[in-house]
Amino acid sequence: MLKFTGSEKRLCGDYVDLPSVKAGLKDGMRLRVPSKLNGEVIRNDDNGPLEKEDGSRYRYTFNSDYLEQCSKIGIDQMICIPSGGGEKYTKAYLDYSNMIAPGTKHVRCVFVKPATALEYRARYPDLIIVELPERTGVLEQTARVGDARFWILAFVRQLRLHAEAEKCNAAAGFFGRCFMLDDDVLCLHELNAPPKADKPCRLEVMLDSLRQCPLQPRLPPLIGFHCRRLPGRQR
Repeated sequence: MLKFTGSEKRLCGDYVDLPSVKAGLKDGMRLRVPSKLNGEVIRNDDNGPLEKEDGSRYRYTFNSDYLEQCSKIGIDQMICIPSGGGEKYTKAYLDYSNMIAPGTKHVRCVFVKPATALEYRARYPDLIIVELPERTGVLEQTARVGDARFWILAFVRQLRLHAEAEKCNAAAGFFGRCFMLDDDVLCLHELNAPPKADKPCRLEVMLDSLRQCPLQPRLPPLIGFHCRRLPGRQR
């Protein structure tokens, strides 16, 4: 469980006074972590931001040594995938074996509604599943499609604020940003000018290119997604 203990304004900005936001900040966000990640990705830490719900004193944190490896030789930010809507757990595309090179150090979390968490856990036992706060009142002033992304940002910000308070530079740097990707992206391609054909691209290569891309005087880098319509479908 991640409890929100940082500045509410820094976590949620101008939405901090909404009843639904206050309720979410109070409840926190539950994580379901595969046992095989214990030790390498998640470790015991008496001052960690993660705690058990059974009332025990055990606390945990993301392993700063692993996060440092991610930043140096892997993917230097958390990959956050909002997933949900109906029975999306039956068809969500969460297999990244063709999008991330084998052995690449990275942290990937799937954010789901509490009601579907066990379904996701059963189908994707190797992924960190994070439960979004219950939707009570919904973020009235925001589009519903943005609810998950709102809480993902709060989640990552809380981890960064905790790392800064603990003076853990590796974790603070890692959680300084995150990359969100929808749960229906099948593959990535590098766009080339005609007549050269586009070529497959891995996620770590794309993010590394974005990080090294100078913003001035050039325009910011652009990422686009092509939606392929199924035959006979209008949408």
